[in-house]
Amino acid sequence: MPEMGSCKEPKYQAWLKRLIPKCLRHNQEDGVPRDAQLICAVNVPKLCSKCVQGWSNSIMTSKYTILTFLPKNLWYQFHVFSNVYFLCMAMLQLVPAISDSNGKPTMLTPLALVLGVTALKDAIEDYRRHRSDAVENSRVTVRLNAATGELEKVPWSSLVVGNVIRLRKGDGAPADIVLLSSSDGTGTVYVETKDLDGETNLKAKVCLEETQLLDVRKMNAASSDRVDDHLCVRITYEQPTASLYSFTGSIVLNNAAPLALSADQLVLRGSSIRTTKYAWGVVVYTGHNTRLMVNSAASASGRYKMSKLMKMYNTHILQLFALQMFFCVISAVSYALWSNLWQDNWYLERPEETIGSKIREVIEVFGRLVLQFTLFVPISLLTTLEIVKIVQGYIISRDRQMVYGDVKASTNSAGTADDLGCVTHVFSDKTGTLTENCMLINTIGIMGDLNRQYGPNPYPLRPSDTHVSHSFPSRGIKAVSAGKDEANLRRSLLVLGLCHSVLRQQRDDSESEADTRQSFVGAGKLDTVSLTDTTGGSSSSCCGGAIDDPKPGDDSEDLYDASSPDEMALVAAARELGFEFWGRPSAHKVVMKVTDDWAKNLIGRDGGATVDTDFITYDVLEVLEFDNVRKRMSVMVRSPTTGKVMLLVKGADSTMLEVATPETDSNGLTAYLLGLATQGLRTLVLGIRDLTDFPLDSWRERYGKARATGDADALEELIADAEMGITIVGATGIEDKLQDHVPETISDIRAAGVNMWILTGDKVETAINIGRSSNLIAHDGENFVIQDPDMDEKDILEKLQDISDRGAPPRTVSLTILGDCLTTILKDDDLREQFFSVGLTKCGTVIACRVSPAQKADVVAWAQKYHKSGTMLAIGDGANDVGMIVTADVGVGVSGREGAQAVRAADFAIPRFCHLQRLLFVHGRETIRKNTLFIYYTVFKNVAFGILAMLFGPFCMFSGSIIYDPFFKAWYNTFFTLLPVMAYAVFDRDLPYNIMARCSFLYKWPRPLFSKQVLANWFWHAFYVGGACLIVCTCFSSVFIRNHTGMVVTTLPELSVLIMVLLIPLMNLMIYRWINSFHWFTTHFLYNICTVLFVVALFILYRSFLWDILFSPMGVAICLMGWATAVLPLVFYHTYMSLFKPDNARIVKERLHMGVHDLVIGKGGPEVGGAAEVLVPNLTAIEHTTTLASNEVPQEGVPRVLRDRVNSTGYAFSESENQDRIGLYSRSKVLQPLSSKLTILREKSPW
Repeated sequence: MPEMGSCKEPKYQAWLKRLIPKCLRHNQEDGVPRDAQLICAVNVPKLCSKCVQGWSNSIMTSKYTILTFLPKNLWYQFHVFSNVYFLCMAMLQLVPAISDSNGKPTMLTPLALVLGVTALKDAIEDYRRHRSDAVENSRVTVRLNAATGELEKVPWSSLVVGNVIRLRKGDGAPADIVLLSSSDGTGTVYVETKDLDGETNLKAKVCLEETQLLDVRKMNAASSDRVDDHLCVRITYEQPTASLYSFTGSIVLNNAAPLALSADQLVLRGSSIRTTKYAWGVVVYTGHNTRLMVNSAASASGRYKMSKLMKMYNTHILQLFALQMFFCVISAVSYALWSNLWQDNWYLERPEETIGSKIREVIEVFGRLVLQFTLFVPISLLTTLEIVKIVQGYIISRDRQMVYGDVKASTNSAGTADDLGCVTHVFSDKTGTLTENCMLINTIGIMGDLNRQYGPNPYPLRPSDTHVSHSFPSRGIKAVSAGKDEANLRRSLLVLGLCHSVLRQQRDDSESEADTRQSFVGAGKLDTVSLTDTTGGSSSSCCGGAIDDPKPGDDSEDLYDASSPDEMALVAAARELGFEFWGRPSAHKVVMKVTDDWAKNLIGRDGGATVDTDFITYDVLEVLEFDNVRKRMSVMVRSPTTGKVMLLVKGADSTMLEVATPETDSNGLTAYLLGLATQGLRTLVLGIRDLTDFPLDSWRERYGKARATGDADALEELIADAEMGITIVGATGIEDKLQDHVPETISDIRAAGVNMWILTGDKVETAINIGRSSNLIAHDGENFVIQDPDMDEKDILEKLQDISDRGAPPRTVSLTILGDCLTTILKDDDLREQFFSVGLTKCGTVIACRVSPAQKADVVAWAQKYHKSGTMLAIGDGANDVGMIVTADVGVGVSGREGAQAVRAADFAIPRFCHLQRLLFVHGRETIRKNTLFIYYTVFKNVAFGILAMLFGPFCMFSGSIIYDPFFKAWYNTFFTLLPVMAYAVFDRDLPYNIMARCSFLYKWPRPLFSKQVLANWFWHAFYVGGACLIVCTCFSSVFIRNHTGMVVTTLPELSVLIMVLLIPLMNLMIYRWINSFHWFTTHFLYNICTVLFVVALFILYRSFLWDILFSPMGVAICLMGWATAVLPLVFYHTYMSLFKPDNARIVKERLHMGVHDLVIGKGGPEVGGAAEVLVPNLTAIEHTTTLASNEVPQEGVPRVLRDRVNSTGYAFSESENQDRIGLYSRSKVLQPLSSKLTILREKSPW
């Protein structure tokens, strides 16, 4: 047995491991030096590296255990400023000289309630994680017992590095394993990774030929004494990483030369075996060191997103705290001055005072005032707001109008829901987000005769699942005459049919058929193609009927599995021309079926032979996968007809022309591609290279070594050597249609004042065409294009300055920029600042073409930096969009065809792009409206309560006399005034949802919803209300309220209770001013229950003198006078604003109430500062199809009418009569005659 390596563990880490209980350790990488190579002894775990022997396969996604829950949860909660603040206030209450509760920390009671509610929520969430972990860890797999050589069923949690396990078809991988062998004779294992990366296409994994032939039961066999039974296997590999698509290592069999391992041999946890009966593998990563868990940890520790509203609230908290300290200082100084002025009064018996005693007295007064001003900072706001956001996220997920088929909207992070209501810029992917991502091959251009017209299409009604457009000219292509054009056509057909990673699936509903088909492949019955030489000789044997002819329907989409829709379209094009991809007997072979005589003749003429069989097998030597740098994919294949090795290449025109031969007609190809792009087609260039004179053997040897060592630089150099001197043979145009209602959605979003940025990998011309068809680029606007990669910084700066000069509101200027130019801009500080200044403020639309995923994230990050007041939303559907989704203020994932990575990384997920309109206009608008009022109203009622201490100062010489009743002060926030504003934030609805979804002008608020000025307005309002209650009580109660004996009963305790009687019901009743929707449960119960509880508490605690205060005529009069004094100014102000300065929502409410549907001229709207037309849609005449799911039926009695696009708004309007409102000029315009009878609008609740 060779000596096994080990990783030395630092002493301090070992000491920490002994000190900290195992249940507290989540990261199992402790003790693994970052530059160490790990060693795994197959079937002998004790001989593995010491640093991996302690790895457990048990996962723990929970944050707490029973022992750690209380300390850890409190530790997290006391990172919140308000919790620390109130804990300090409770500690100050223990000081007798300044305590407002006789030395009792009464503030601990509401603080404990807040902490308890949060802890309960965290406990419930963590309990669910514990249950999920228990289910996952208890799953069963089959392990090879190293001692007995028998198979045994064990739970996943018991696996360790070095264990050999067997996986059957349908089994999930319990850990990251290296494949050893499989039931397939070629060692191929097909896995599905939808639970890992969301991709549903199958991926081929390949066992090494050397390990495929071995008997796994003999590996390091301990049950036999025979020397020939012992098979020592050692694997050296890299330490845990987050990369899902790379792996480097080597395997040594009985001290032989090491064999390179790559990602082709690694099956990750989260994958499942498909189409393979069984496979053997050895565990190399377990538990939290698997790729799945490393990525989960990286996602959990990603950038924490905080909404703009919460950032402003944090600023407000500091401002309120500063105000509190300021008022305390002013009051303490006033006390010092006042006491010095009146200290000689004869009725004040004061002891002899020194300077020290005076300073101590002032400090005591300051401390008492600090405690009395405690409620300036809301104690329960963050906890209750978090609960409110959870409910709001649930409402978004339950919205039945955001459903497409079986896919629903979902909320992953409700904390950013506020930002949905104030989005200023949308950054969107194109493919799969705006388009269907269902690629249809439209045309093929053959090099040498690119401008050939193929004539009309003979098959106008092809089904869409064939991935072939109805305009694809298959008959015209087959009419190409012999010569150079035919040679290029043959080569193009080879690229289409062979240069891809498509797999042919076996039907699960016919197990016997699948097993039969697999047995053919595994037994090697698929022989070499039979060819008959034109001179009479034969070159190989016939495979004849080795595979049965396909049954009807076998060529449908469900038999193919592609990593991208583009590849599916190209394979479909080859099939349409008679060269059908039939399967992969192994990872190094591809079987093609020739389905007509034309294709047989075309393929056969390549080697001077005629193909007399239906199947041809090609040897695949190497596959150079696509990457975002090269933007190419290459496959090395050996032709059975000629024996030659060819490099088949496909890629973007920009990169293909870089490696093309000098003889290539670059101008003609560029012009042809430009013509395709202007039609909105995605273009791809096809190429080929004859490798006869290429040092293939030495290249493959060096390539294998570079892959084994993970040398990225060497791999890049070797690939570049192979992909040079490419002969361009053709080009393709692929059609990708827009999703339904995308143009309307973009028009409405832009009408709301939101700028659109499209970040795509398409050509400039394709992007411009899609931009015009989707209303991104205005037909009457000006579109500036920056696409010359040779432009220097000066030229770009002049271009940007020209755009800036023309981009004055209204913004009809668009900018289209090439990725290479964008790279130049991002590198230069001045250019970058000018570019984002122009793009973010002067242009309504910016389209960036040929951009990489990294550039997408960079653009969003720089936009956030240069426009900090804006809110950036990123939306995409694929893994290449994850970077910008995570970077943006709000990330939205579209459930598309490219897996679920974008959906998982996003804050919100929607089925289709058109649902973004409802997400913003309905849920975003409502969330920001209600949460803003929730925060400011909570601050308002706290300031109104806390300001009494300062306003009462002149009545007590600023001595800090306690004006609050300790009980009501302790429960003011958490018991007596919490529920009404919380119920408002959950249940209130400004307008019917379908009105908000269709009225873009409602999304733009005429005034900022949150700012320092808004806080100041609420503060002065609270100052007035608190002062009104105090002045009314102090001025009238001390004179007029008397008991039955005629004595005045309003001492300081009674005055305190009277003030609470005015203030607490007033705080619960004033919320009615902002309520828009009324229901018996919310209106009569939730909004009033706190007032009822307050009255009950009054009668329980103060019934001894409550009768004299509340039920005396003057007591009732004082209450009514106080409420009127506090409320009437607010009523007058809102009445004036409603009549003479109404916002758009107010106008719409009035029009709906009157049953008038017209065009009203008013202020506000999308463009700030100017007059805008407020359009009120007539819901009785039209059903808005954008918000309907594909399987929904319109409500009965509502006719579906084709809508007229009036002034680019997309609504139809009418009115029953012309009515003007007070204080606002209006005019009506009849656009569509309707029934004069108004149908009552009814909308189902999302509950």
